[in-house]
Amino acid sequence: MDISKLTGMFVGGVVHDVVPRKFGEADAAEIQIKTTVQDKKGRPVDSYVDVRVSPDQVKSGWDNAYRQKKGQFVVAPLAIGQYKGQNETFLQYSCAGMPISLAAPSAVQKAG
Repeated sequence: MDISKLTGMFVGGVVHDVVPRKFGEADAAEIQIKTTVQDKKGRPVDSYVDVRVSPDQVKSGWDNAYRQKKGQFVVAPLAIGQYKGQNETFLQYSCAGMPISLAAPSAVQKAG
């Protein structure tokens, strides 16, 4: 897959934790989302996605929106950045919006 053309995505999983971080002198945060994927043999494997929350987003309360969803399944919009270090290239996931919670399906009653 050509990562250079990928600018955003959604990840679905359980909010594991929201950890305060510092970006220089400013307050930032990291959202830890636990997802379950399958390996090539179909076995479930837990994986974690670390999502950065910028200082401006923390000031707007985005970290608190995810903190309230701790332990719940959410769909999180992400922005993706690709960075080249000295020896490797890595992806950084940044928060791109509020968490989306899916409603539980409800039974449909027939009219009448």
